[in-house]
Amino acid sequence: TAGEAPQGHELRAPSCHLLSTSFLDEVATAGFATSAKVYDIEERVIREKGKGIICPRFGTCGSSYVDAVAGAENAGLASHMLSYTWGYEVGDIVDSLAAHCVTTESDPKFTYVWICALCINQWRVQELKRSGQPVPFDEFRDAFGQRVRGIGSVLALME
Repeated sequence: TAGEAPQGHELRAPSCHLLSTSFLDEVATAGFATSAKVYDIEERVIREKGKGIICPRFGTCGSSYVDAVAGAENAGLASHMLSYTWGYEVGDIVDSLAAHCVTTESDPKFTYVWICALCINQWRVQELKRSGQPVPFDEFRDAFGQRVRGIGSVLALME
């Protein structure tokens, strides 16, 4: 059905509901305020969520954040892609997406937003960094281009 995306699907994304509830709870539990930047929480919140979970994309230990959550109210087929930076505050990102749902009268449980930090396997990114194998720009560009085309809607978040 519409909105379904199994673990490992390249357009699987967290719901706005998940972000404003469980995700923010995980941020707080890890000792961060909502003013923490995405890069601050990458290891202890984002990667921690997929720790010990076999990645459905690569078959290795450590999954993306979104592949570590279950339930249609928490993750599904992306309806939007978020354009943002890792230097933005987590609370600003979540508040902006909640406001988007209110403004567009969208159900936060079924509004799925593809966010690179949560949808790309950060374990794999770290593995590539450690091995000195940066992702070639063309591969990076193609992957994001495919996702933009596949999702069809980009939300631009600007401070």
